[in-house]
Amino acid sequence: MQKRVRALSEGALMCALVGILLFFNRQFGGIIEYSFYWIMTFPILVYTVKYGVKHGLMVTFSSLLLSMFLSTPTMIFYLVSCSLLGLVYGGGIRKQWPNAFLLTITGIITLLSYIITMGLLAALFGYQMTEEITFFLQLFEQLSFPIGNAQIFGVFLWGTILCLTAFLQTICVHVVSILLLKRLRLYEYRMKSLYDFRLPKVLGYACFIIWILFLFGNVVKLEGDLFTYLLCLWILVNIISIGYGVTTCFLWLMLHGKRRWSIVVVIGVFLPFVQPLIAGIGMLDMCLDMRGKWKRGVLNGAFRKF
Repeated sequence: MQKRVRALSEGALMCALVGILLFFNRQFGGIIEYSFYWIMTFPILVYTVKYGVKHGLMVTFSSLLLSMFLSTPTMIFYLVSCSLLGLVYGGGIRKQWPNAFLLTITGIITLLSYIITMGLLAALFGYQMTEEITFFLQLFEQLSFPIGNAQIFGVFLWGTILCLTAFLQTICVHVVSILLLKRLRLYEYRMKSLYDFRLPKVLGYACFIIWILFLFGNVVKLEGDLFTYLLCLWILVNIISIGYGVTTCFLWLMLHGKRRWSIVVVIGVFLPFVQPLIAGIGMLDMCLDMRGKWKRGVLNGAFRKF
């Protein structure tokens, strides 16, 4: 009986917390709705981890009823997507799902939410997809950056931004969940080290080949759709290689006790003349498995030989 009363009391507290966030959002011109609506995930997530999906559904239903009095239709949709994510993520933790699977499910739900808000119902949520694509195309034109077929490149660019935004939000939700649940002593993640995070060698070779093809395409001056497709692949290769190269640099700095220099790597990501260097490090790591060699060196006590 006491446990049931405690569950009801904490459920009411979570509903009140959601209500406070909704009221704050309404009073300050939709600051949560337009900036970081994903924080609405955590009340439901924490409650689901502690009491289960069945109790989490009750709190979700109560929160949605409350939102009808305090929110706009767009914020109600955001609350629905965040509540769904909180229920799935919290239920996954209770069932001991692997971190990779939790991240995948979180990314899929987040991406579907963005597709609906920025694509299918863009007008309702205040997005103008056509205008945004036109703006980016004009920006590339002003920079005298050749793009070939503008229509194909515009759709690719919009899709890439959509996926990157969903990916970053997924990472934010995952990291905050780790810190929050550990602080509340509800769950402690078993995180893999940077040594164990590796991309396949085949991907590294493919990235290197696409890099060479793009440079060759600039020499022979490819035109039309072929150049556009090659440009899109080159941008994807850069995103993957730079991201992987950053983790490689972080690992190297950590092994040498120079973590304070990590900020230099972060700054370098935004410098055009440093980006190829970081991307090259990422491709080398994928092809040569440098972090695997570093791991064996650390385990054998002979890191500096590698």
